[in-house]
Amino acid sequence: RYLRPATSFRSAYAYDNVLYLVAGEVIEHLSGQSWEDFVGSRILARVGMNDSTLKHSDAGSGQGNIAATHARVEGVVRPIRPFLSDNTNPAGGINSSAEDMAKWVRVLLAEGVLPDGGRLFSAATWRQVTTLVTPIPIGTPAPELASIAPSFNGYALGLNVRDYRGEKMLTHTGGLPGYVSRVAMIPAKRLGVVVLTNQESGETFDSLVHHVLDFYLGAPAIDW
Repeated sequence: RYLRPATSFRSAYAYDNVLYLVAGEVIEHLSGQSWEDFVGSRILARVGMNDSTLKHSDAGSGQGNIAATHARVEGVVRPIRPFLSDNTNPAGGINSSAEDMAKWVRVLLAEGVLPDGGRLFSAATWRQVTTLVTPIPIGTPAPELASIAPSFNGYALGLNVRDYRGEKMLTHTGGLPGYVSRVAMIPAKRLGVVVLTNQESGETFDSLVHHVLDFYLGAPAIDW
């Protein structure tokens, strides 16, 4: 409460993990379950994400097929300690795999319809979650990318929303020490791309995502 706001309320975009922790506390209060148990039973199990866990500390458990965290330290890529605090699990504690993330993206692209025909969430919720809430200014792109500069850009409820080659794109990154990732979806094409890495290179996941999107959109090749 003693922090001076950087902007007036809702006048600008600012990413915030803290309120995901608040949401986790609300879930625990209303459900009588831990956030981990609630999300595990109400979301992961129903989607069939059986290869995913819900604690940051699982990344350092040494159990199972878990990617080791790496980062560039003093110019050399080397192993680093993973982030292990479970105090912030609602803000990024899910550890997943390519197969499980594909299952998750398929449910999102189906606007909440599960493989068994049931619903994880309603179509109305999907529209609300993917509707732009906070506009984000569009920067000046590199000259060679000027032709694909977005016309709109903003944040919805947990998703970035912008256009890419004339299509509405939903996307978000993930980032912890030694892990960075991106999920990108073009709902009109039923197209989703997930890139998970165990090194801290956002340029890498962006290059891979755009390469795949361009292929499926039949776009002119760019040397990403």
